[in-house]
Amino acid sequence: YVLLEDLGEILVVTVRDDGVGIPAGRLQQAEAEGRMGVSKSILGRVEVLGGTAHLETQPGQGTEWEIQVPNGTAGQ
Repeated sequence: YVLLEDLGEILVVTVRDDGVGIPAGRLQQAEAEGRMGVSKSILGRVEVLGGTAHLETQPGQGTEWEIQVPNGTAGQ
């Protein structure tokens, strides 16, 4: 599922699935092989916006990304 929360000063986007998850070390292996282009681009954009991205995943338990960025419209 995808959830968007407006917490005033911060916008939080959560993307979660209940798939097979990502095995330990798999993301590090893909990065070492240079196969993180799109992911790095998205994470770079989040950083430029002053935000953060956090990944939670375990084999057999799905994957969840939580992305937080400042809300540019807060207080308007």
